[in-house]
Amino acid sequence: MKIIKNSLRKKKLAVRKTLSSAEIKSKSNRIKKLLFKLPEFKKAKTVMFYVSFGKEAATHSMIKEALHQKKKVVVPKIKSKRALAVYEIMNFNKDLQRGSFGILEPAHSKRRITPKTEIDLAVVPGVCFDRKKGTRLGFGAGYYDRFLQGIKETTVLIGIAFERQLAKGVPCMVHDVNMHKIVTERRILEFS
Repeated sequence: MKIIKNSLRKKKLAVRKTLSSAEIKSKSNRIKKLLFKLPEFKKAKTVMFYVSFGKEAATHSMIKEALHQKKKVVVPKIKSKRALAVYEIMNFNKDLQRGSFGILEPAHSKRRITPKTEIDLAVVPGVCFDRKKGTRLGFGAGYYDRFLQGIKETTVLIGIAFERQLAKGVPCMVHDVNMHKIVTERRILEFS
């Protein structure tokens, strides 16, 4: 299974690398519009976002807009080799700094840890998502799967990705956490 996952991961990362900056911006804006229209998003008081980097679906403007809407926004930081913690941010430009892997994360002096039980909706990254089951394939380190296993049952998990990142079948292991919804630039997929 590991070989299949690694092969699929490599393939989808290569596909994502072909996207231009203009395509990423345009597609991410469409994803944002669909995400922000979701009743679950509108209702959520505390929203967890990943802070995008590279060729990921861009979340910077999503985070800024959610802050503007007065939502409590939390973002992850690698706490140790095996764990993520989430911290509230109140100002995108002032509360984030470059951290692990060059990704923006909460600045040390600005950290306000938030228990994951407070998260109403989590926007989750992925290299690839199964369009039939909502299974997620990440970079392989397991940070999100471990973090999401302890989240409250009512938290809505939404994977965001470009349509090209969807696959017919993504291998799933016992510890993998499936999404409730996936939002692409074209559609919203829902899973039970």
